[in-house]
Amino acid sequence: MVAEASKPASQLKVVIHDLAFDFHGRRMATCDSNEIVRIYEVTDDDQLIEKDYIRAHKAAVWKVTWAHPEFGSILATCSFDKYIHVWEEIAGDDNKTVWKQVDKRVDSYSFVTDIRFAPKHFGLCLASVNHSGTVFQYIPDDDCNSWKKLWDDDLKMSLSSVSWSQSSLHPQLLAVASDSNEALTKSKLIVYEKIKHNVKQSWKKLAYDFLLMHTAINDLCFAPDVGRSYQHLAVASAQLMIFTLKPVKSQNDDLVYRNIAPELLGDSKAPAWRVSWNVTGTVLAASYNDEHIRIFQNINCKWHVKKTIPPDASVPMQLTFQRELSASMNSKSTFKPV
Repeated sequence: MVAEASKPASQLKVVIHDLAFDFHGRRMATCDSNEIVRIYEVTDDDQLIEKDYIRAHKAAVWKVTWAHPEFGSILATCSFDKYIHVWEEIAGDDNKTVWKQVDKRVDSYSFVTDIRFAPKHFGLCLASVNHSGTVFQYIPDDDCNSWKKLWDDDLKMSLSSVSWSQSSLHPQLLAVASDSNEALTKSKLIVYEKIKHNVKQSWKKLAYDFLLMHTAINDLCFAPDVGRSYQHLAVASAQLMIFTLKPVKSQNDDLVYRNIAPELLGDSKAPAWRVSWNVTGTVLAASYNDEHIRIFQNINCKWHVKKTIPPDASVPMQLTFQRELSASMNSKSTFKPV
């Protein structure tokens, strides 16, 4: 199946559920309630030009994500129609490109809430979570013309978001969050660690008291890798929190994680809704239910509020900085290009 890909003239007002920049920050994909994914090109003077669109699903498209360009020009989308679609940009007629649907998955019994491609050094792999509580991992077949399920785990609680660790120096981690408001005894933050030297794909849950969370989580995201000896995980919940996962060797020479209490950021009484890092993991942006965006900066190993952006404010911020923040903000509070 080759998706229709042209310059749409539609000016309809729709709800944009998600947007994502590609690895180089030169293209942006959005997905909306009209079942459409739109591809924009970012010009040198920071203007957005709509280049293509894909009529991607049969229900509102909830999330969109880019694979690393080393694997080609690949997008994945998920929707309330329970499907995950994988798209690849291929050469078409008259030196134009079109988006071809490589595969579609419907392993979920409920709508898919989040999808994320793994970092380049983990290979071409896609993780997803759904409302019924299952986390999946997919990889392409040898011919890359279809995808297959590699691993899954049923957590039996609604899941809201998933994030891959970014470090190539530490064990591979996958964090999953639940937005369930039920009073559950188990943690709503689950961090998996990949088990090495195993023929089959195998993951274990990290069982540490400092990772226990019993409040609903709206979003989470690992910080980019810049060679730190630890990994930061930002979690948007009733409060904005940063977890630090620092692997150390135990007396038995096993790898364990140091017990470091999570750090609470800011004093807002409103729940945090979305989080996004800059490219060095030193600046964290979060949107809140009070329709404000708060930007935090790490100064001398402490997090401080750098800027608070009220709703509908005209923000003097260049689009290049927006790309660094990935602009994964709540639709009620968005950055405006200048």
